[in-house]
Parts: sequence; C-alpha cells; structure tokens
Amino acid sequence: METLLKISAHDNAAIKQYRKLARSRKERTKAGLFVLEGFRLVSDAVKNGAALTQLFWTEDGLARWQAEGLPTAWDGVRCAQLSDSLAAELSQTEHSQGVYAICQMPQPPALSALIHAGGSYAVLHQLQDPGNAGMIYSASCDIYSPKVVRATMGSLFRVPLCCVPDIVPVLEACRCAGVETCAAVVSGAAELVGQCRFSGGT
Repeated sequence: METLLKISAHDNAAIKQYRKLARSRKERTKAGLFVLEGFRLVSDAVKNGAALTQLFWTEDGLARWQAEGLPTAWDGVRCAQLSDSLAAELSQTEHSQGVYAICQMPQPPALSALIHAGGSYAVLHQLQDPGNAGMIYSASCDIYSPKVVRATMGSLFRVPLCCVPDIVPVLEACRCAGVETCAAVVSGAAELVGQCRFSGGT
C-alpha cells in the first residue's frame, strides 16, 4: 500500500470542504456532494459502487478498514489519514469510528422509470423530523443531511430514490402505472391500517 497523506491542519482544503458539506444544505446542493461518517455507511457506499471523491481514516479506523479487506486506494478517490483530534472535530456522532468520506449525489431516476405495475413504494410528504424516517428516507426533506444519511443505515445506496418538489407527479405516475395509492393520516375517522385490504401494487 502506498504511504497515505496525513492531515492534521484545520485549514486543509479537503477538511474545510467536508465541514461545509456537513453543515450546509446549500453547499451540498451546489457541489452535488454529501458526507458520510462511520464504518458501516462508508463501507456500504464502497461495496455498492457509490462515487466517492474523498476518503479519510484515523489510524484506528484504517486498521479496521484493512482488516475487513476493503480497498485503500483506487482511481478518482483521494485518500488521507486524519489526526485523532481533527477527526473528533469532524465527527457528528457520540462514538466516532474514525472513517469519513465525501460522496457524489447519484443521478435520480425518472418517475416513469421508477414506478411500475406491481411495485411497492413509500412516499413521505411534508415530513417534520427526517430522523423519524429511520430506514425510509424522504423526498420531502434534505435527504443528504448527515442526520438523514445516518438514519438510512446504508439503504441510501441500495434503494432507488427520486426527489420531486411536489407530490402530484408522484400520484400521477402511480395512476398511470396502475399502482393503488393510500395515505396514512392521524385521524380518528381513518381506517386502521391493520384492517386495510390492499390489492396489486401500493
């Protein structure tokens, strides 16, 4: 393995970019990039062919990475080792695992290519707290915020996702594909979801 670049300076360009992307939705949208933190998320990204631009490890994070037989160098990805103190500043979790990355946002599929007869889909509209989505991530919130990315637990790299500014085209695409649509609401007059009968795709 080639000797890794070691970073300890707070004003390093890659570190400054990571901070901006972690803090600002505007910066993420402008650059078409988002950040990943944690062994599971970053390794899932690598295993599923996500387009990473930058990969950082602490000494301990790199040791675990190598023990799992994961690559430490490939074309188009800048790799570096961080000091523990610098990594601690980047971390947004209570127990950092010493693995960080910057990733390109994938090109979303068209609704017409995504929704088809017999399929099952989840649409989240006007979600207040994206962290509550857990394994389901939403087209109505900032899906590439660090909090939402962590909430997906890696499904972000395995489940097709399409973001649209309005729910109407989604419903129209479902109608055209013959997919039945149902809404979950908080109301005493609503039918209990456990008693609903669904036919075909939903």
